[in-house]
Amino acid sequence: MSDAVTQRVISVIAKTRKIPPETISLDASLEELGIDSLDGLNLIFELEEEFDISIPDEKVLHMSNVRQIVDGLQKLLSEGDNMDTGAVAQS
Repeated sequence: MSDAVTQRVISVIAKTRKIPPETISLDASLEELGIDSLDGLNLIFELEEEFDISIPDEKVLHMSNVRQIVDGLQKLLSEGDNMDTGAVAQS
């Protein structure tokens, strides 16, 4: 698990929820962080902007805690290294 990706995800969550980053653990669920479905959508948009990627809906369904978000983003980012990320961002 990349520390850089982890820190960026935690930073985005902290900014979105207006909470201190040090209160966010990798095992915290979105529910524990007070993130409902609408907040979750906003979080996904913020993460897409932060990482300049498009997160497919089927991936979002498997992101219910911070660790799953980090793991999912790392997989998407590593896949992006193997293809044209501009095409992914536009689709």
